[in-house]
Amino acid sequence: MISNKPMNKRYSIKLFVANMFLIAIVITATVAIVLQYHASKKIAVTHMLSSLDLMSNQMSNNLNKIDIDAKRTVNLLSNLIQPNFSQESVERKSRLFSSLLKNHSDFYSLYVGDKQEHFFQLINLQASKEISQKMQALPDDKWAAIVVKDGPNGRQRHTYYYSSTFNLNHQYTQSSNFYPSERPWFSTAPKNGVYKTKPYLFQHLQITGQTYSQRIGDTNQVIGLDILLSSTSKQLTEASKALFADGTQSFLFRQHGEIIASNLQKTHAVSLPRIAPLHLSKEQSEKVAHLGTLKVSNQNDWRPFDFSESGLPSGYLVDLMQIVSAMTGLKFDYINGFSRDALLKKYQRGEIDILLSVQKFGNDNIKGLYSSPLLDIPYGIATKNRSQPITTLTDLNNQTIGYLNRWNMDVSLEKRLPKVHWKKANSLQQLFSDLENGQVDAVIGASQTLTNSIKSLGLENIKVYKKITSLNATVPNRVYLVSHEQNKFAIGLINSALAHITPAERDALSTSWLKPTSQDLQDYLSIPITQLLSTAEQSTKEPFVLSKADNGTKYYIFTKDVDKKSTNQSYLAIIVPEKKLYEQATQEAYHSALFSAGLMVLLLPIIWLLSWPIVRPIKQLQLETEKIGKRQFQEVNLIDSNITEIWQLSCSFQEMAQEIKQHEAKQKEFMDALIRLIADAIDNKSVHTGNHCHRVPELGLMLSNALEQAQEGPYKDFKFANDNERREFRIAAWLHDCGKITMPEHIMDKGAKLECNYNRIHEIRTRFEVLWRDAQIDYMQAVYIEKQSPDVALKQWQVRQEELQEQFQFIAKANVGSESMNQENEQKIKEIGRQVWTRHFNNRLGLSPAEELLIAEQSQTSEQDQQATEYAFAQETLLSDKPEHIIPRIRDIELDPSLGINMDIPKYQYNLGELYNLSIQNGTLTEEDRFKIKEHMISTIHMLEGLPFPPELSRVPHYASTHHERMDGQGYPRKLHAEQLTIPDRILMIADVFEALTASDRPYKKANSLSSAIDLMYNMCKKGHLDMTMFRFFLESDTYLQYAERFLPESQRDTVDIKAYSFE
Repeated sequence: MISNKPMNKRYSIKLFVANMFLIAIVITATVAIVLQYHASKKIAVTHMLSSLDLMSNQMSNNLNKIDIDAKRTVNLLSNLIQPNFSQESVERKSRLFSSLLKNHSDFYSLYVGDKQEHFFQLINLQASKEISQKMQALPDDKWAAIVVKDGPNGRQRHTYYYSSTFNLNHQYTQSSNFYPSERPWFSTAPKNGVYKTKPYLFQHLQITGQTYSQRIGDTNQVIGLDILLSSTSKQLTEASKALFADGTQSFLFRQHGEIIASNLQKTHAVSLPRIAPLHLSKEQSEKVAHLGTLKVSNQNDWRPFDFSESGLPSGYLVDLMQIVSAMTGLKFDYINGFSRDALLKKYQRGEIDILLSVQKFGNDNIKGLYSSPLLDIPYGIATKNRSQPITTLTDLNNQTIGYLNRWNMDVSLEKRLPKVHWKKANSLQQLFSDLENGQVDAVIGASQTLTNSIKSLGLENIKVYKKITSLNATVPNRVYLVSHEQNKFAIGLINSALAHITPAERDALSTSWLKPTSQDLQDYLSIPITQLLSTAEQSTKEPFVLSKADNGTKYYIFTKDVDKKSTNQSYLAIIVPEKKLYEQATQEAYHSALFSAGLMVLLLPIIWLLSWPIVRPIKQLQLETEKIGKRQFQEVNLIDSNITEIWQLSCSFQEMAQEIKQHEAKQKEFMDALIRLIADAIDNKSVHTGNHCHRVPELGLMLSNALEQAQEGPYKDFKFANDNERREFRIAAWLHDCGKITMPEHIMDKGAKLECNYNRIHEIRTRFEVLWRDAQIDYMQAVYIEKQSPDVALKQWQVRQEELQEQFQFIAKANVGSESMNQENEQKIKEIGRQVWTRHFNNRLGLSPAEELLIAEQSQTSEQDQQATEYAFAQETLLSDKPEHIIPRIRDIELDPSLGINMDIPKYQYNLGELYNLSIQNGTLTEEDRFKIKEHMISTIHMLEGLPFPPELSRVPHYASTHHERMDGQGYPRKLHAEQLTIPDRILMIADVFEALTASDRPYKKANSLSSAIDLMYNMCKKGHLDMTMFRFFLESDTYLQYAERFLPESQRDTVDIKAYSFE
């Protein structure tokens, strides 16, 4: 035992765990950072609420201020305008209006109209760059006055451009069909108070905004003041940017969900291929120019086909008209802000040129010229909590069905489905509200419109049925535009453009508006508009609500009423991603973590110094364990340390190394003994192998030792790297024939051609005895029964006996296989074998189960065998190859490609045919027998490859399985060529052949003398069997003599003249 008595005073390892303070620091820092993070989150929410409240108050104050100023301005102007105001000069009216507009940048224009359709408007060109661009104003133009009235040349619009001092810069006149009395601000203006419209598209400039209007006393005059929605959006965007980072959504919306203004910059844009214009004639181009701008209707909420978003025309059909405009040069202005009935009346009065998105309802059609179909729109039916699906229109009988008010649609539906109760609504929101409240049982409409509305309103319990029998036949699904007779040229040109729209352009429109991924402004909201409305109603209780979107992202929603005094109540809504809200808190926690990490990095040197008394000896112990891993047991040293546990561990390592060393030595002894045991078993299995498995390793080691000691020549650099490689080669030599343990003994011991488990020559001799007896019987029958001449019969009998003696001697000699079989002898064997003898006993009796099974399988294809089974009496030939002589393989031989085995495998396991075996040209083995012997190499490979050899013995399977290879690549089992054979491979090839040639303990052959064996090996080298260079070294190093002196009797050790051989 190794002494572990301490040489110095030792201390417990517990004294060295002071470095655990690092863990304490980490835990403390982590707790502090977590507390700081949660505190920062609360601060962030509080700060956000404060900021949002401040912003909402500012927005509310600004909107209220605009609202109050607008109403005051309208009230003030109503008191200043006299009944004869329309008779005053344009300049005087302009100066009056400018005094009210110039101090309010949010006001876009002031105007007045009367029942006589006189209209005057002053526009502040400085209010917006967009206005100046729309009005085509020059840099010096600051004001624009518009006068619309009837004159000698019809109704005309006069536009005057003034400088800041109201000097007239320029003017122009154009025809007009604008009638102020038909505008919503005129018809809805009250006598008392001011009316504020919904967002709509201003006709003159095609810009969205809102109007404040009031009727002047008892006169027929109405005052209007316009504000732009773009200015409100700009104000909202600037306020949002000042308070929040990107990703925050802020907007104003009305109490029914309509968005007024927003900071969302993303708009619905259609990505179209390059549009090719139509080739118009000169006459057509002149007509297009003469038409001017056509006024087109635009509905409020028929999504996604024809609707307005904050007054801006949008939808599939609007973009389709833009394509038509690009192709034809036709110009379109849109009229919106009116109900469908109002738009129809305007069309019928000629105030609108084109009515968009019209369906044909038979005799109830709107009068006018119809275009080619614009789009096919499939219809569907939306229901709530329905147990049975809707498959046909008859399922709706006696139910109340809601529908969106469409031109003449009510008349058509009532005629075509008289058993249904119909209820129409002017908005989709009203329709679905009726469905939710149970006022209608279902809603009919365009499938896409219903689906989009359900999504934007956040309705989860409503389902749309699309595949309903006869629905699209009952409700026309084709959409057209209709125009007046005087626009026949325009309709024809539009039809031509529709016919030339490419599939790519149609696909772009469909992708943008009709596919599931299509989006409009409401779709860009992270939270459905219905949820915002619900939050707005509860904002007095909880102004800041955490909600989750459909994609799982969490948002904080802030809503506040900012326009309580207005009839069109407005709300401010701000959607802040939770991640953005807590971003600052997260950053602070991140920075704190970085600071803590940095501090710990600075402390690392101190920690390292404190841990060195433990780390140093442990590192040294690690190096000692590597020595154990490399089995360098004698080099394992004790590691000195002041820590008692480490010192004891070092002592244990050294003791363990010695024990492992002793155990490894015993394991090697056991393994070597086991290998020798296998070699003994193989050698003892057959007398024909003698002591081959013992002598080959001895000769191989003799030759390898001689190679390592070579000082010159081709092998002067050959050395095994270490004892492990020598042991690897030695084990491979001992196991080189381990596969023979699986070889059948009758194959290994086969000394005659007819031998299997016994020598069948005795069976053949018995048949000759039968023929001998038959000859004697023939003689006696000829003399005593047939009364032939005794002398003649005797002579025939004697000739036959001599013939049989000669034939048997020939067969017996052929059976030994000492001479090669030529074609003449092979033919003679076949002739002898054709002789017939009579069998009187059943040859199917007394068979083993395996024999019976084999004969049964073969008899299925052999009628002769089946007859032989039924009758004991039979004529058989002296020699034959019978079906039962063919022994099929019990299992197929499957060779793993990774083993590299390359051997030709015979079809059958054995062929015991008598003629087949006697006709063997050389030796006593058939092709099947030879493969069975060679198969021991396959067994060797399988056995050794299956063993878990350690890395230092990994080449044992290869070395042990290559001694039957040849230098010319004709060997087995892998048919390796010379360049693939290593020096250890070639050593074992020489050793195996030399031992086999000189062995004197083989009963089936005589031992070759030393000179004879060397001569045979020389010839084998010249034929490409053995390595000539290795053979030369074998002779010149006298290795063959050393082996002969140890293992060969003196009678075999004759003189070998090495100089007689040419090695060039």
